[in-house]
Amino acid sequence: MPAAELIDAISHRADVVAVTQQASNWLSTRLEELGRSDLNVYGGATRLYPTGALDADLAPIFTARTEADGIRVVANVSKRVGGTFTTSTPEPEAVPAPTPQLTESDAEIARLRQQAEGLAMELTAARQQIEGLSKELSTARQLASKTRKQQRTTELPMRLGRYFIDTSEDMHYRITTTWAEQIPAEQKVELPLAPFTFSGSFAASVEEVAGADPALRDKIARACVRVLTRQDRDAHRLGPEREDGASAWRSYVEQKAASARRLHYWAMPGGAIELARVVLHDDYRI
Repeated sequence: MPAAELIDAISHRADVVAVTQQASNWLSTRLEELGRSDLNVYGGATRLYPTGALDADLAPIFTARTEADGIRVVANVSKRVGGTFTTSTPEPEAVPAPTPQLTESDAEIARLRQQAEGLAMELTAARQQIEGLSKELSTARQLASKTRKQQRTTELPMRLGRYFIDTSEDMHYRITTTWAEQIPAEQKVELPLAPFTFSGSFAASVEEVAGADPALRDKIARACVRVLTRQDRDAHRLGPEREDGASAWRSYVEQKAASARRLHYWAMPGGAIELARVVLHDDYRI
């Protein structure tokens, strides 16, 4: 602490006392005995005691560890007591912060960041485009599925009413068409339609039990196909043989239905079939 400068600065406004180390030790002991350690002063420090009652809050202490600190303490104390103090020590000039210079690696990092941002934007745009294309594809698939269903519905044979005015022609068409639709192509050689004819009463019996109902006529056609492809497992003999050796058989057209229809036919010795009559459940005529 530059004591001489402090005395010159404030001696005309305050009493200045320089305390030796020995005196400082005695003062510390005495203040501790009085319970006023808060007013202590020690080596390297300056304390400003006001007149009147002693209050530690009104007796600030200033410390200095370097010569520059000591000069600042003198200035602060002088200012508090109304003294004058000037120093020839120039204030350090403010050094402007250095302008950061981009190194080659910094420039490369900046370039890569800019490139990454561009790629991120492209990726976002690509994802949006993919999402849009996915929606379009889903819509197209739904439309294609709907179109295929409509085509299948349109391509199904129309079973509305008669295909031919003549019942024999109509039933012949239904039987051959049902066989073509129901028997897979690879099985048609193994399951051909047996040669068949209609008896004189067959067409009339169809008219009697089915009328022009296309659903019933299709049931009769399916029963005929089972018989003509030798797939009928429920047929049973109906009566004695004819003079030409043909045997009478009875098969079902419907099951578990009121007045279920039955198909009667003749099995010829050479393998041909004569479709004889379609009857109700309790009718055994052939």
